[in-house]
Amino acid sequence: MKLSQLFRDERGAALVEFSVVVPLWLSLTFGIMQAGLVLWAQVGLQHGVELAARCASVTDIAIKYGGLTKASPCYTNVSSSPNASANVAAIKSYAAANSFGLNPPTNTFSVNPGTPTCTNGNMVTASYPFTAMTYLFSVTLHAQSCYPTIPSS
Repeated sequence: MKLSQLFRDERGAALVEFSVVVPLWLSLTFGIMQAGLVLWAQVGLQHGVELAARCASVTDIAIKYGGLTKASPCYTNVSSSPNASANVAAIKSYAAANSFGLNPPTNTFSVNPGTPTCTNGNMVTASYPFTAMTYLFSVTLHAQSCYPTIPSS
């Protein structure tokens, strides 16, 4: 076979194109799937934080203005510990239970009643390390929510 015939030969061109395109296509496909998982986990973490902050604030308002004496979903004992700072562990476990898409431990969350950024309210924050592709990609997800404990007039 002459050199000029070798350069005009088109056999195997599809195999070469396939071997170039498939790794790029697979990387793009799995990258989109992993980005979707990260976004889903972020939304789930934010959901848990928002529900916990709202539950703590609504319970505080119900105790103060409505005379609530029975346990709420995020407070273990309302009568002996009638505020968010006394029910931190219960609020954290409520937030962890309501974070869909994840199973974060309760130490992922922190409860801060009356912070400067959340005056007269309960702020619940979370920081969770999420590993999308094992050993390749890791990101720390952050979420926070603040609900006031004083009803607006």
